[in-house]
Amino acid sequence: MNLLPLNKALSTPTKLEKTALLFCVGLSVIAFLFPELLTEHLQPAINKILGYLGSPFFILVNLLLFSVIAIAISPLGQRKIGGAQALVEFSTFGWLSMLFAAGMGSGLIFWGVAEPALHTVNSPLKQSLYPNHQTSGLALTLVNWGAHAWARMHGRSMQYLAWY
Repeated sequence: MNLLPLNKALSTPTKLEKTALLFCVGLSVIAFLFPELLTEHLQPAINKILGYLGSPFFILVNLLLFSVIAIAISPLGQRKIGGAQALVEFSTFGWLSMLFAAGMGSGLIFWGVAEPALHTVNSPLKQSLYPNHQTSGLALTLVNWGAHAWARMHGRSMQYLAWY
């Protein structure tokens, strides 16, 4: 199996990719060395953005979910990735097993308890719209790990497979 892309230009990192990598590594180093600094400055910004966006943010997430479902049931969902001569390497059951293992292993095991607890203690939603922190914490967790997460995972797998 050839794991290298057919197009050599895809294997060479661009300036944007190098900049993004440098930004992520720099932010990770700052977060590791000075966690209080990052918490004091970044968390209020995130809370302000989520407080400002509020319901439109959740409406956008739902629109993205419905658009992925619409693409899946449309004729575009029947297109074969890799061309007409491409061979199927894994069965449907194999793909579903891999998606399930990736989702459960990386997400639910680590965040299954932490995320609802975090949102219950410090809810990013507006207090006036969502007065009960426990309910809003579980609702946010369901948005992050429910059908929306599976739609994102499906979209990412389709993006990845489009290049190989």
